[in-house]
Amino acid sequence: MEPLRALRSQILFRWARDTTRKVIAVTSAERGDGRSWLAANLATVFAQIGERTLLIDADLRHPRQHLLFNLNNEVGLSALVTGRATREIARRIHPQLRLFVLPSGRLPPNPQELLSGPVFDVVLDSSPSNSMSS
Repeated sequence: MEPLRALRSQILFRWARDTTRKVIAVTSAERGDGRSWLAANLATVFAQIGERTLLIDADLRHPRQHLLFNLNNEVGLSALVTGRATREIARRIHPQLRLFVLPSGRLPPNPQELLSGPVFDVVLDSSPSNSMSS
């Protein structure tokens, strides 16, 4: 857990100079590299210091956040981006943490088009102060 706190400190230090939207994208070249685990734990350590944090599972081909947080994945990002849901579908993980998770939702036939469209930018712009996506 200490390496995650150190990473959080480095991110906060760099964000202190930037007042624009605060979004982190956790990516990797291969499946199984641990990006979902890293995003989930990084979001958790931000929430532990009182930061309002939204973890977005933007992996619309192989989503994992709903499994890591034991959430239903019927409705999520794919429904939000296509206008079939509102942003209230993000789930609060624990009453004392300001951590919210937006699962991917049903897998769409066109994930690249959904994430590259202008609606996804609107989702990011209207999210809480810190957003993590994997």
